[in-house]
Amino acid sequence: MFMLVAVGAVGVAGGFWIVDHPFAIGWDEADYINSSYRDAAAFERGGWHDLAGMIRDQNRVKPPANRIVVLPFTLLFGVSPILLRLVAWGQLLVTLIFVFLSGRYLAGRVAGAFAVIFLVLCPDIIVFCRWHFTESVTFLAVSATLFFLLRPWSTHKASAVNWIGLGMALGLGAWAKVSYTLVAGPALLVVFILAWRRTMGGWTVGNLLKAVVIGVLLAAPWWIFNGRSTIEYAAWSKNVLRHYAGDQGLRLWLNWWNSLAQVGIGYVLSFLAFGIVAVFAWRACRRRLRLTAVEKAGLAVCLSGTLPLIISQWMGTNHLIRLVAPVLLPLAVALGVMTARSGWLRNRWTASLAALLLACQLIQLLIPVVRRDRHHPETSQYDGYRVSEVMARMEQYDWESLRSLCLSRGIRQPSIAIMGITRLVNRPQIANAWARHGEAVRMTKLFDYWKNITVKDGTYSGQASIDWDEVMRAARQCDLAVTAPQYLGPRKRMYDNLYNAEFARRLQLDAEFSGPVVLSVGRFDPIEVWIFFRRPDGERTGGYDQGVEPFAVASRGE
Repeated sequence: MFMLVAVGAVGVAGGFWIVDHPFAIGWDEADYINSSYRDAAAFERGGWHDLAGMIRDQNRVKPPANRIVVLPFTLLFGVSPILLRLVAWGQLLVTLIFVFLSGRYLAGRVAGAFAVIFLVLCPDIIVFCRWHFTESVTFLAVSATLFFLLRPWSTHKASAVNWIGLGMALGLGAWAKVSYTLVAGPALLVVFILAWRRTMGGWTVGNLLKAVVIGVLLAAPWWIFNGRSTIEYAAWSKNVLRHYAGDQGLRLWLNWWNSLAQVGIGYVLSFLAFGIVAVFAWRACRRRLRLTAVEKAGLAVCLSGTLPLIISQWMGTNHLIRLVAPVLLPLAVALGVMTARSGWLRNRWTASLAALLLACQLIQLLIPVVRRDRHHPETSQYDGYRVSEVMARMEQYDWESLRSLCLSRGIRQPSIAIMGITRLVNRPQIANAWARHGEAVRMTKLFDYWKNITVKDGTYSGQASIDWDEVMRAARQCDLAVTAPQYLGPRKRMYDNLYNAEFARRLQLDAEFSGPVVLSVGRFDPIEVWIFFRRPDGERTGGYDQGVEPFAVASRGE
């Protein structure tokens, strides 16, 4: 019963949140939404042929499963951020069904129900299934893979449904995200070993090989053309410094686990999970556990699908918790089995404690919906969202006013230079205003603080200064320049905005630019964005406009 209450409450709250946010939020989501606009435009322009070319060529470093899954809906109803997010939300529901069935096959309904409750209360699961990201389809692929790997062990019968379904899940995962392979690959290897040794009934090596062949054939159309660039991008992403959590060793280990407990799972749920694992381990050491062969094999599959991706992240410098979110699915199934078999729910005290903790996290999730709270980025973890922030309203910008401003000046396909970066002032976010109309726009990022920064002994080092000659030369090649001179932003984002004010001052003094035109963007805490247009050759007189004094120093904003 609690499972249905939790799923229903979070589902309704997430639906209200989606409807309340009609614009793209953040760099990544804006980029994916823009891709969906381009996909729909390609289909209208040239049918399936142009659409296939767009999917293959438009983004060669990120597999396009999230774009393909939404196509039936966008081609029928048109593209909108709300529709794309609702499709992602629906994928989460299917994911939870697969997870429930996987837990039930291993250890009964209690295991399946606890796994679902655990996932539906995890901040990382909710946030990135509520947005149009790659995570929702990756979670779907991982859950389907677990389901078809574990299903035969409950019947002890070989069935074509199992290996065909597994093959399709492998193909979907290959089109979803590179990290999928570090979850599904080790889990599949464990099942191969068990099948080869004939330890478990229901799977044969032949059927597993047929499933792999299906997966390879489904994955080939993308990976043949884009495999090299995708792998190179994944290797680069692994070592991005923006989300660096600390040195390799104890500092990294403690920071990483704290981030996982805070913004990946939630402190309350983490405490419960730790208690379940501790009781399970204690009873196992005292040999008071009686696990069936299916339960032992299932735990081996789930744990093998959890550790490799985590270890891979520890070996890099990009410690963004969202990147390891797929491991929460096999972890949830494993916790479900441990809960059902450790006797945790058979004792009234531990059962009451579990119910209290789960209810506390659910209430914490829902309070922002009732109070109409607003998300405050200054107080949040940079690499995720606390439980109390997940359902809070988020700032969003509509850049249609900038497009209208360009059209009023006769610029239909502008080239735009951007100094600084925020979650809502960035290339994909601004380009969204043109993408929704099927129009082209060229975006140039003038400064990247993290490009030349390295990490040694836990500290940042490198050349982070700016070459103003190069910056101004690049800006003069564009039709207009955009910056937010009074904005620094939260935490690490401030480094990207160190030179916004100086850039605005230089543009005011540059004979090739006029302005600024000041736009106030945002629903809750608007910020001023300055727009400088490049003058026609005959109008370059020099000096800055006297109406606005240049900024000397940027002030810290939200």
